Amino acid sequence: MNFGIKQLSKNIFCANCGRLITKQGEFDANYCFVCGNPLKAKAIEEKQQEVNEYEKNNMKKLLEISKDLNTDSLKKVIDEINK
Repeated sequence: MNFGIKQLSKNIFCANCGRLITKQGEFDANYCFVCGNPLKAKAIEEKQQEVNEYEKNNMKKLLEISKDLNTDSLKKVIDEINK
């Protein structure tokens, strides 16, 4: 997914799906009305925090599963991912 916008002259497009956002060079939307891509810096920052939290929670779940299964093979994979 490509966050943000692409601008050609006054035409502003979603960087992810290519949909025209505006022809005036200015827009109020924080997210693309078609694909949900964050368009403005604040929305991009919020999305990145959401992604980071998601990744953190997934890693925590993987570690818990590894511990519950009493195996180190998953831990080795996780260690490689974190390098």
